Amino acid sequence: MSFFEALQPVHAILVVQLLLLLLSGALTVRNQHTAGMTGANFVSAFLAEWHKLMSRIFARAGLVLALLIGIGMPPFLYLLKWGGLVAGNRIWTELSPENEAIPWTPIDMDSGLIYALWMRNFFIMAAFLILLASVSFAGEFKAKTLREDMLRPVPRDMLLLAKWSALVAWAALALLLTWLPCTLESFVLFRGGGNMLLVTEGFMASWLVDVSIISAGLFLAVLTRSVPITLLGLIFLYGADYGLSVSLGLAPTHMLPDDYKYINTAKEAFLPFTYSNAVEFWQGYNTEPSRDIATLGDKLSTWSLQGLSTLLLLIHASMAGAVLWFRRMDVP
Repeated sequence: MSFFEALQPVHAILVVQLLLLLLSGALTVRNQHTAGMTGANFVSAFLAEWHKLMSRIFARAGLVLALLIGIGMPPFLYLLKWGGLVAGNRIWTELSPENEAIPWTPIDMDSGLIYALWMRNFFIMAAFLILLASVSFAGEFKAKTLREDMLRPVPRDMLLLAKWSALVAWAALALLLTWLPCTLESFVLFRGGGNMLLVTEGFMASWLVDVSIISAGLFLAVLTRSVPITLLGLIFLYGADYGLSVSLGLAPTHMLPDDYKYINTAKEAFLPFTYSNAVEFWQGYNTEPSRDIATLGDKLSTWSLQGLSTLLLLIHASMAGAVLWFRRMDVP
């Protein structure tokens, strides 16, 4: 058993979120001492950024969509069950040669949460997060409204952190709008079975993935100062990482001679750290075997510490890079 397998934490996401809060607090305290800024100044900057964020139509549209996913999924599954498309409390997805239905997944009390989580994480909310992150900085820079923000008694570091905090709060609210109605309806429609707490941890893990997308988006927005380039850049980087993961996973390095087995060992150690693996960190709640695209083999999802460390590194590196670049930037 490897070091990372030995430290599989079911509640590791809670520790990481605490670390993020401590990091934000440390940055705030540091700037209070170096720039004479008070907590009230930062709260004021955060509220201003929040109101500005919520004034954008696609921010409101994203929250409405998140709510609709949470409200609609349990009744949809209930109608499938009531309409005879399920038997034995399982959804029939395909037929075997003997014309016998093959079960896929049980419809239990946590089924609504599971399917809602899969739907919102299928690039739907990621698209809103990328757009909001790019517009929050690059859009304001092009519109020449960023200068107005800099007139507040807030250092540049804290201005960027206020934008980041508003986006992170939006992501948390979107998750809550999906989780809360879905949970309440599931208690009413599907009584018994499933593990609501474990799937809820999947929602919390999704928040961390959202934060990584926000951080990377802000960094590219500060770096390029262009909304289209930020959008295309994030799509390109994810596509390149995914292509690399699949290519390495399919590479027959296990067939190398014994003298070169270290190449296969290095590949297997590297793959879990790729971002395309890290964005699936939220799937750690799943205890059902699934199909691994990279290796074309069956796998059992677990909380991946490698993916966790990748997300945490990306968040810290992206925000540090964005702050350093913003400090030296000329704002018209």
